[in-house]
Amino acid sequence: MIARKNDSNQILVAIMSAVMIISIIISVLFLVQETNHDCAGEDCPICAMMEIVSNNLESMGAGMAVVFAAVVFAVFVLHILASDANEPAFSLVGVSVRLNI
Repeated sequence: MIARKNDSNQILVAIMSAVMIISIIISVLFLVQETNHDCAGEDCPICAMMEIVSNNLESMGAGMAVVFAAVVFAVFVLHILASDANEPAFSLVGVSVRLNI
């Protein structure tokens, strides 16, 4: 039961990460494409959207370092727990060491 829960969590994390990366890429591409647009003046919808996108990117960037550190820590801890669960306990008999007295 635990293995299936971890697998579903990993799939969910992978999907969320992919959505986040895709949204960042699309936002950056939008900003790059519309940088030199024909501005309609004070109430330009493209300028308003560019401001919203840039604010979203800035807010994601502020929290990304914390999120990245948390993800790295979680992956490290899960890797340690998974490797300890799959490997048998270390013993001299387990590695076939002969003790001559």
